[in-house]
Amino acid sequence: MQEQASEKTNSLFKYNTTVVAGTFDHLHSGHRLLLTQTALLTKNKIKLGVTSDALLVNKKHLSLIENFETRKREAVNFLVQLNPAVEIEVFELNDPIGIAGKSTEIDACILTRETEKGGVMINN
Repeated sequence: MQEQASEKTNSLFKYNTTVVAGTFDHLHSGHRLLLTQTALLTKNKIKLGVTSDALLVNKKHLSLIENFETRKREAVNFLVQLNPAVEIEVFELNDPIGIAGKSTEIDACILTRETEKGGVMINN
């Protein structure tokens, strides 16, 4: 029984630094699940990429999308509620890879099935 609890604990707060990114428009349950998973896997720092307004110019229903500052604020506030001890470093995502392709500090990229292709590009 104690061994099972230890295994569960080892799967939490597994990575020192993670990166997660998205548009985070009208923070919905899918976003909250992704950010919760990120917070549960991260010990020290989350690098949070929020899609730039410029990258969304061709997005369907553009007029309904919240601006960058609102989307950033809502995502950060949610992460802070989950774990106020984790450092959150926000960056503006201007391309599909962002800082994940260059940073040597990142231990894991937290992805969804929608963003899995970006993960393959990062690994390549």
